[in-house]
Amino acid sequence: MDELDQIRNKLSIEEVVAPYVQLKQAGRNFKALCPFHQEKSPSFIISPDKGLAYCFGCRKGGDIFAFIQEVENIEFPEAVKLLAEKAGVELSNNHSGANKQEKDRVLELLTESHQFFQQQLQKNKAAQQYLEQRGYNNEACTKLGLGFAPDSFHELTNALKAKGYSAKEMIDAGVASQKEVGDSNVYDRFRNRIMFPIHTPQGKLVAFGGRTLSKDPQAAKYLNSPETKTYHKGQTLYCFHKAKQSIREMDQAIVTEGYFDALTGHIHGYTNIVASLGTALTEQQLKLISRFTKKVAFAFDADQSGQNAASRSIEIAQKMGLQVRLILIPSGKDPDDAIRSDKDEWELAVANAIQATEYEFQKSFSKHDPTSLEGKKNIVKELLPVINRIPNAIEREHYLKKLGLDLQTSLKSLLLELNKLPKSDLKPLNTEKQQPMPAKSVAYSTIEYLCGVLMNNPEYFEQVQNRIKPEYIGSEQEKNLYKSTLELYNQAEIQSSDTKVNDHEESPKKGRLQLLELYAAERTEKFKTPEETASEIQSICERIRSDYKKRRLKELSIALSSTKNQDETQSLTQEYRQLLENQF
Repeated sequence: MDELDQIRNKLSIEEVVAPYVQLKQAGRNFKALCPFHQEKSPSFIISPDKGLAYCFGCRKGGDIFAFIQEVENIEFPEAVKLLAEKAGVELSNNHSGANKQEKDRVLELLTESHQFFQQQLQKNKAAQQYLEQRGYNNEACTKLGLGFAPDSFHELTNALKAKGYSAKEMIDAGVASQKEVGDSNVYDRFRNRIMFPIHTPQGKLVAFGGRTLSKDPQAAKYLNSPETKTYHKGQTLYCFHKAKQSIREMDQAIVTEGYFDALTGHIHGYTNIVASLGTALTEQQLKLISRFTKKVAFAFDADQSGQNAASRSIEIAQKMGLQVRLILIPSGKDPDDAIRSDKDEWELAVANAIQATEYEFQKSFSKHDPTSLEGKKNIVKELLPVINRIPNAIEREHYLKKLGLDLQTSLKSLLLELNKLPKSDLKPLNTEKQQPMPAKSVAYSTIEYLCGVLMNNPEYFEQVQNRIKPEYIGSEQEKNLYKSTLELYNQAEIQSSDTKVNDHEESPKKGRLQLLELYAAERTEKFKTPEETASEIQSICERIRSDYKKRRLKELSIALSSTKNQDETQSLTQEYRQLLENQF
């Protein structure tokens, strides 16, 4: 058994799909609202028998690998790796067994540490009181996984030692520190801090962030885990594992600076908010977002460092081809305070988020005097690079003209200065994988429906094969589909309707036919007797034959009117009469 089959055998389709949608039993299958497009009635079908999850509204989904590829916006190898980890299957091209064991131990240690922090929070009244003041009751803390690191140098490390973890493993996990490299006398890295668990996009705990409760002004307000084998700060976004589905559905991500900004948003229902983990936003972090949307709004603090962070983030995002807006809260509050104290102010700020270039204009004009020569030069120096990286030529010209009007400077002068700048190093995203929201369901053709019905009812194959010839089908693509269905039957490959799809990479024809089988099964569910099924198949065949007859009669009429060959005329006339008399 190969590795892909091992993964399939260990993971059911409903187990893989369940974290993304709410499943409802529907006979032998499950139904759900589609995770790939917005809809009011469920058209997403999950079939445990066939190992498929598929939306018949937008035609997205497939087996466990195809589903994960689609929902996570990743390539096949990444989907295999993700599912292999979930299934506990070691891939042959993965790290060596020793390295994997080492990594697994670190992840287990982090889980133990998280449980320790959660238990400590239940014991510490001061930490509970602090969180309550910020709007986090005990239920919210438990739901969000918040914890507390006691004001001790050895409480966590001693607890981990008692569970058999070594000093090296604690260092490797980022929960302990040492005075010198190799020193076995390690101590707790996090002390007297509210603890925030940090997860990968797939929800795996890999690190922590801590907010101090100390009154010491010298104590760092926030402290994060260091870079480890499992945690790479510049590639992770706080709360992204919780927010990614909402980001896809709302077609926008809101990026904040702080842990509480994101968490407060989530507990108040603003579930498309993530945080940058206290670092300057990186291209890797924005690439995570770009898998789910091209629209990003930054909600950074109103102070100077927040403005600087916004400008750096705007530059990176625009170079990647993202559509960028800034959320400016009029009162100057950070998102956490605004959401807690005045949700209306927050919602209005989100609704009125300003386009990124407009934000840069406002910031530059507020810093410099646009009436003085020096002020004009500084504004031009700051804004021309901003305009230069705009990918759309019309938008770029719009802002050049706006700058000229606002500064009372000619467009010619600005163009001369613009041409002195290096060419923009824009790196537009590949937008092929972006997920548009379909306006309506995609209709299935009569041939697709027939193929699906036949896959469910192979006893009708010979009857249909005699009634419907491949040449009756006008579309070449549908003709090939019908031929593939007949080939499968003639090769005795349709054994039962419960056969699961084989590797979708290796047998795409079978995969597509089994999706149609699932579609037809849903559509014919109302038929309770073999007679009703037979009547439906007969009706489908008549529609196909009728369409062929109309199309062929028209073709023959054209051919008869243009031919001068007597033998050809006789042959065409005979075929014409046979069609009229339904002798075909």
